[in-house]
Amino acid sequence: MTSAKRTARVIEISRSLGFDLCGVAPAEKFPELAHLEEWLARGYAGEMRYLHDERRQSPSYAVQGARSVIVCALNYNTSFPYSTGVPDEIASQDGPRGWIARYAWNDDYHDVLGEKLDALTGALHNEFPEPFEARPYVDTGPVVERVAAKYAGLGWLAKNTSLIHEESGSWFFLGVIVTTLELAASLGPADVPAADGCGNCRLCIEACPTSAIVEPYVLDARRCISYLTIELRGAIPAELREPMGRHVFGCDICQDVCPWNHRAPATALAKGVFLVRYEDFFALTPSGAADLASLIGVRVSALGSDLVVALAALLLFLAVPLYLGLRAGWRLAAVRAFVALALLIYLAEGLIWPLHATRGSYFHSLAAFFPFAMALVALGGETWLARFEQSARRLATFGTLGAVLILAVFGLTNWDASFNEPYRARVAALDLIPPGPFLAIDAAAWRWISDRSVLISPSDGPETAACVAIHYRVQTLVLEPAHFSAYQSLYDGSGSPWFGQRAERGGLRVYSLNGNPGCLSPDLQIR
Repeated sequence: MTSAKRTARVIEISRSLGFDLCGVAPAEKFPELAHLEEWLARGYAGEMRYLHDERRQSPSYAVQGARSVIVCALNYNTSFPYSTGVPDEIASQDGPRGWIARYAWNDDYHDVLGEKLDALTGALHNEFPEPFEARPYVDTGPVVERVAAKYAGLGWLAKNTSLIHEESGSWFFLGVIVTTLELAASLGPADVPAADGCGNCRLCIEACPTSAIVEPYVLDARRCISYLTIELRGAIPAELREPMGRHVFGCDICQDVCPWNHRAPATALAKGVFLVRYEDFFALTPSGAADLASLIGVRVSALGSDLVVALAALLLFLAVPLYLGLRAGWRLAAVRAFVALALLIYLAEGLIWPLHATRGSYFHSLAAFFPFAMALVALGGETWLARFEQSARRLATFGTLGAVLILAVFGLTNWDASFNEPYRARVAALDLIPPGPFLAIDAAAWRWISDRSVLISPSDGPETAACVAIHYRVQTLVLEPAHFSAYQSLYDGSGSPWFGQRAERGGLRVYSLNGNPGCLSPDLQIR
């Protein structure tokens, strides 16, 4: 495989893991890094002593024998207003309010990017057999990521020193993998990095309340609000406290006013989303995007549907002996206690562990009722059999035992067909699913098998599934024919504008996310 094909494969894998952009730069001294010493000498780094690490002069100093720097970008923009679009009086109408930088509105980006970069590193070792070293960094190593990103073809360095991509703006987390693997640079020998699109614009310079951008492309970190609220360990200088305004953690102003960010895509769903990780769904208290009211609502709904299934099964097969048992034994306190305990267990189990919309909900419901129901059935059965002659009672008894034996054999056979076969099919199809988290309806089973993050895929069809995938930065949907008719357009081949079929094995289909259904539109918000 040529180095160019390797680079193309690296980018393909990175996109499957949920990265928005990916490029490869050579591990060499970039021209911008020649100014690093002067910048440090001016004291612009403040107390950030780690920026004086000599290895920052070139990525090749971070990993011995490094040839390439893989740069990955993850968009963290949302549809919510920018800090410059929220007036002080609105933000403070219910008392003092502080502004937190947009990048910190979700999970720690070190963890989010770190997990993806680790997955990409593992995928590279699986993809390319020769031995090589690959070391991922997320603001944790002696690498100037934004400069490497420029030479990986991901954008230009703006006057506020951020990286700007022509279509996606500057709302990006950047992570790198410094590797000894030989890869072709995204920019060929005749190519040059993206042209500077800032032109004569000075909006970021003029908007900075603390005048931290001392000249175009030069930032004095000691005056930057992000430095003052995050990096600085001592007291904030008195002359900068008033200009900081309501900012308590980081600052977005220079990005908020940038024209290139006015059309930047947003990647998260609007407020109120309730489609969560498997772990969150079964937690007593929610985390992530789930709110407590939504979680309770879903669980109450699950409780009701499971109750209907359980009662229907009991009444269908055991109506007569159950009725007789209740009538004969209701006078006994133990019988009434059994009934109350069964209901109590069902309620507790249903609220804490509702397998709603996943295979097995009815099994859990029936399991709560059957031990006590069987005791009543036995009591009622005794009353029922007493009405027959001895030969009839013997026939009924042995007939019942025979029926139980037949049902047991049938149940074991059906169990193998219903559960073991799908399990084997899932195991066989695992290698079709690209690295990283994926959407699946039966998230519990897939998580046990794949031992990686699996998200619950909604039953509302491809559009909602695509929105959830975008929200959680998932690129893959796994479906099984036995699940929901809402995905019939995918099964019958008519397709979807948001998902394209990637592979199929044993009835299992793996789809890749191809488009954005416009989840941020008010009429498409998921509640």
